[in-house]
Amino acid sequence: MELDDQQLDRLCELLCASFEFEGLKRFVRPLGLTTSDVEDIIPNNASLQKCAEIIANDINRAGRIDSLIRAARRKRPRKPEVQEFASRHLTCGGERVLDTLLPVLDKHGDLDKHLIRQSFDDARPASADPPDESDEPTAVDFACELAIFPPGGTGVLPLQHFVKLLIDRTESAALRVELDAWLSASASRLAAPGEADAMRSRFVNITAEPVSDQPSVALIRARPSTDAGYILDAWLFMPNRQAERIGETVTCAAAEVPANVIEYCCSATYRVGTELVVELMLPRTLITEPVECWSVEGDLGDCIELCVDYNVVVRPFERWKSLTGNRYLKRLAERWRDIDDQVACHITTELPPPDGKTALWFEDRTCNQKTVRLLTAHRSLLCGVLNEPPSPDGKADAYAGMLAAGIPVILWLRSCPGEDKRTLFRDEINETRLRELASRVHQLRRDGLLTDDWHPGRNLTLLWDDPTRQPPQHSLRSPGDD
Repeated sequence: MELDDQQLDRLCELLCASFEFEGLKRFVRPLGLTTSDVEDIIPNNASLQKCAEIIANDINRAGRIDSLIRAARRKRPRKPEVQEFASRHLTCGGERVLDTLLPVLDKHGDLDKHLIRQSFDDARPASADPPDESDEPTAVDFACELAIFPPGGTGVLPLQHFVKLLIDRTESAALRVELDAWLSASASRLAAPGEADAMRSRFVNITAEPVSDQPSVALIRARPSTDAGYILDAWLFMPNRQAERIGETVTCAAAEVPANVIEYCCSATYRVGTELVVELMLPRTLITEPVECWSVEGDLGDCIELCVDYNVVVRPFERWKSLTGNRYLKRLAERWRDIDDQVACHITTELPPPDGKTALWFEDRTCNQKTVRLLTAHRSLLCGVLNEPPSPDGKADAYAGMLAAGIPVILWLRSCPGEDKRTLFRDEINETRLRELASRVHQLRRDGLLTDDWHPGRNLTLLWDDPTRQPPQHSLRSPGDD
């Protein structure tokens, strides 16, 4: 898309009316010019008009003038001249009707962020990415993101879908009236002659599911690389949505894993409006670390710790990448199906377990083949508690035996100063419903942060291996496996 000289002159007028000199330079800097920086092409003594002309001509020659117009309309949603110009020159999807929608959304800027984010997630096509994570997205941002997309299979634009969901979900009667009027008018402006009523009838079929209170999950996987480092990938699982990638694949040294994991988590946080659970699929060399305490320094000089903001659980990479993994995963899935809302963590130290016992406190460090057979045979065992933490380089130990048997939930204390503390930990988790165990552990960790004394929450690892959630369409084997 390119503008002629007259259209460029009009755009420059609008930019001058919407920005002061330094504000205009800050505004266009993220758009990217043909030169390295906006300062390189703006003379020191340039006027605001000259600055606007140089910028507009540079971006126009690069064939990206539509990006400048879209950014201006998003930045100035209540400037009618900017909106009218944008609607005349931007014709993708619903961009022609944004001129009357954005002022309404901007006026009601106090909309619940969870509500607008859920509505955006429900309305957007799979190819639509969330807005820039550097800012807290608003309803205006979401509307601009959706406006470029064509109608879906129902014949309704994602933008119209988003507005209909807001109408159904908002508690503001005034906003409902304004959005309903816009939705009807959008059909008149966008539909072919005689088709407006047919388009309006399709809006009736758009229904708003209740805003989900289920947590979103960030699944972050670390695979050993051939150079003693790790390969990291991450996916985001949101309620009622397909899994999405978070960021890019990263290869890093062991010391860099915590910072990269936290960066993935921060990136996922911008996309979700619900609680975020963090699942770390790790090899034994990492899973034995206090991963929930991984931290980095924040922008304000504070310490960002995983367990402060996130419910953190670990998952065993070895069970998923094994050459004989199908056997282990079948056992895992069978036990997982038995975990319902009523099943509690009833602890025993006996193997075979007495009736009604669902959790085995494993007192031995080693685990022979006979013990593995017993663990595998007794399907009632859904949880394991290790008396000692697994070693980073061990193999035939209790941890490996429980993985082989398909035990989906495993806990251990990384350190414990005495038997009385071990009893305290046992009392904390015994009789807890398994579905509530992760939340209970998260609360213990947060309690532990508030004391300098030994506390189970400061030393507790929870393995929670949900087989219904796995990295989509990616090999789970390590580099070099044959």
